[in-house]
Amino acid sequence: MSMGSPFCCAECQEPVKLSIDAAWVSTVWCPVCGNSDTLFNVSKEADAYLAAWINGEIDSNDGAPSRFRFIPSAFARRKPARAFREAP
Repeated sequence: MSMGSPFCCAECQEPVKLSIDAAWVSTVWCPVCGNSDTLFNVSKEADAYLAAWINGEIDSNDGAPSRFRFIPSAFARRKPARAFREAP
């Protein structure tokens, strides 16, 4: 069973990827738009988003305000899966 990413890109609402370099620096990056930052900063930003939501400063139905680049995955508005029609 694989676990999903706890963070999503606020711009494109896609789960982010994590990479660790030879110096053990953890970098979080979006595979779609390329936003990136350290895991520490992404975690702080997601915590700030959650605190703003708890305080009523953010309505999760409106999407993430532009001051956030990364948000907790629970608040991402995912695009519905594309339905395919079967060939006749």
